[in-house]
Amino acid sequence: MINPLNVILLLIIVFVFFKLRGVLGMRNPEDNNHHQTPEAPPQTQTPDDPNTIDQEADASEPASEPAPEGVPEPAPEGGRGIALFRQLQPAFDEAQFLQGASHVYEMILLAFADDNLAPVKEFLGDDVYDGFAAAITQRQSAGKALRTQIINLQRPSLEDALIIEAGEKGEMGQQVQLEVRFRAEILSYLVDKADKAAEKDAPSSSGSLNPHISDDLWVFEQALEERGQKWRLVRTGD
Repeated sequence: MINPLNVILLLIIVFVFFKLRGVLGMRNPEDNNHHQTPEAPPQTQTPDDPNTIDQEADASEPASEPAPEGVPEPAPEGGRGIALFRQLQPAFDEAQFLQGASHVYEMILLAFADDNLAPVKEFLGDDVYDGFAAAITQRQSAGKALRTQIINLQRPSLEDALIIEAGEKGEMGQQVQLEVRFRAEILSYLVDKADKAAEKDAPSSSGSLNPHISDDLWVFEQALEERGQKWRLVRTGD
């Protein structure tokens, strides 16, 4: 025997079902695809924006290791050359090299002022030696002498490195050139035979000479295969 209560509940369920169908409608698979929330477009990084970061590259590439203690970070422009040189010469001691370069810088300046390049000739490339010698000869011909005093010499900095392949300049093997920046406070002036200051470099009105700040970029060269060879100064500038 059918229970009247069950019949009533069944009718209510059927009524609710048809009511909901009329309001919501039936969805097929195409309707489901149509109503899905669209995914956000992938973010692209504009090359013109300097603040964008390549996250995929950062995730796949290991972070660069900090420079060893006591070794200055290379300059942005010169970093590639210096990094390549360190790969070719992993035993290169930058601190020791800069200390030696600072000493040679003082020696060369004082030797040039003393009109005697013999003590520093082994540190000079041929072109630099010829240029210094010509300047000394010209100064002597004018009856002048140079007085130089290095008041303060800052710690030099390694600016860049250049690897010269064999044959580029006629060398038999690879050469390396290191650019070194020297900053110093120097008192330098000309004197005549009577040991008086030359007119164009005369003392100031107070009676004392004024030192100047020198900012020089010197280039030292050495053959990569000859580690014991002395570095030679091959170019000067600022």
